[in-house]
Amino acid sequence: MSTKREDYGLVAYSNSRLYAMGGWTGAGELNSVELYDTLANQWQPVKPMITARREFDAAVIDNSIYVCGGYDVYKKM
Repeated sequence: MSTKREDYGLVAYSNSRLYAMGGWTGAGELNSVELYDTLANQWQPVKPMITARREFDAAVIDNSIYVCGGYDVYKKM
């Protein structure tokens, strides 16, 4: 990943794509999302989440990624 993060979400979208999203940098929560293409062995940034958050659950349902819960800098989600 190009952005160092912890407490982030990770989902397998297909046989060759992983999405790492959100998380914590030590200075604040992230809304950034990165795609890892296992065939190309390469990370790339993609559209960010609407809100920054960490410690959440994420899942793929019907070709969409859903994020639930977690924390942002101001309040518990």
